[in-house]
Amino acid sequence: MSDRPASELEDPSSAPALEPGDAAAEPRDRRAFLAALAGAGAGAAAVALAAPAAALAVPPGPPTRTFSTNDADPALRAISTGGGEAIDAHKNTDALGPTMHVLRAGSPQSGGDHAILATLTGGGGGDAIHAEHNAETDGSGVFIEKSGAGGGAALTALNFSSGTGDGVTIHRDGEAPGSAINAERAGAGEGHGLDIRRMPGGPGHAILAFRDGDEEGAAVVAERRGDVQTADAIVALRDDGADGNGLSAIRRGSGGGVGVWAVREGAASGHAIAADMTDGDGDATISARSGTGHGAGVAGYRNEGGIGDGVFGESHTEFDGNGVAGYRRGDGPGHGVVAVREDGGDGHGLVAVHNGTGVGAALQVQGRSEFSTVGFGSVPMNTDQATVNDVPVSNASHVTVSLVGNPGSPVAVSWIERGAGSFTVHLTGQVTTETPFSYLVVDAIT
Repeated sequence: MSDRPASELEDPSSAPALEPGDAAAEPRDRRAFLAALAGAGAGAAAVALAAPAAALAVPPGPPTRTFSTNDADPALRAISTGGGEAIDAHKNTDALGPTMHVLRAGSPQSGGDHAILATLTGGGGGDAIHAEHNAETDGSGVFIEKSGAGGGAALTALNFSSGTGDGVTIHRDGEAPGSAINAERAGAGEGHGLDIRRMPGGPGHAILAFRDGDEEGAAVVAERRGDVQTADAIVALRDDGADGNGLSAIRRGSGGGVGVWAVREGAASGHAIAADMTDGDGDATISARSGTGHGAGVAGYRNEGGIGDGVFGESHTEFDGNGVAGYRRGDGPGHGVVAVREDGGDGHGLVAVHNGTGVGAALQVQGRSEFSTVGFGSVPMNTDQATVNDVPVSNASHVTVSLVGNPGSPVAVSWIERGAGSFTVHLTGQVTTETPFSYLVVDAIT
């Protein structure tokens, strides 16, 4: 240790002027002096600062000079009061090795300490640590490695200031491909590639992802690879007893698009969307359409050439429940269920089947029923027949006719003559007045 007070070492202005014997140091650049200090090692700091010429005169190579201290004073302190660096370290050789190697050894009594502690004070802007990689070869601006058996993170960034700012801000600029953050978890131990948490105390999200610009790209893309059977690309969990959703998707703005778009590709079996509700009251899927625009609460489409349904409902419970239930509430017009079959392919608008040994019918209608194949006609006075044209009837149709007016004489329906698109009602005798009748046309399942 030097005999000079520590206060003189901390303040460069208190250092004595150079003696004539130190003249050799005057024309030397300050960086050369600091480089000489670094080359000497970490040992005689007080001696070197008191006699810079002697420090500069030390020949390079071993033995390495060591600056040491056995009290609270630093072994080496570098202070710059001008526009340059306090320490500028260069390694100009092709040999491997770091430019600066900092080692914190020992067992701190407090249980933890730092190999490097960088502090930025004062009113000006700047960084406590600024690392830059400008070489043409591959390399990182900052490379951090955590080894050993002790717990801890390779990188911990804390922001305790009262001003606005992030714990970590990462930017990737330039035209070459690359990500702003590339997080990789290797090894057999349990752990995540990226673990992000928002702790209690204020509003905010655990992850907030923005994708700006007119170029293609999503705000978030998750991809899961491998042959493991039970692994998902995205898992969203909502725990605790408060209300909230496992996953909420919102599409805003005037552009077209959906809140959630799910696509299942590949030849393997699977669904684009699968919803499962366990325990508690509630639906596996609930879809609501609000606003004055046209649109359905649920729309199911089956496209392309495979076999399948636009909407499929199935109930396996032993309690009351329907495979598909349709309700229409409110004062506006509309139906509970509408079934339509269009285009030229074979098929029905609605097929109702009841199989099994339980009591029930394929179709049960409660309340009034209406059929488009129900119609009306009349038998002219003094005739015993009438023909109805332009009806969906064939030679195989079942036609029921009921006289709904007084024929004026004791006559009844004798038989029905069916044709393609028409049928004729034959009576047992002539009516003495025009007699109305109703009819119903149905067809057997073929």
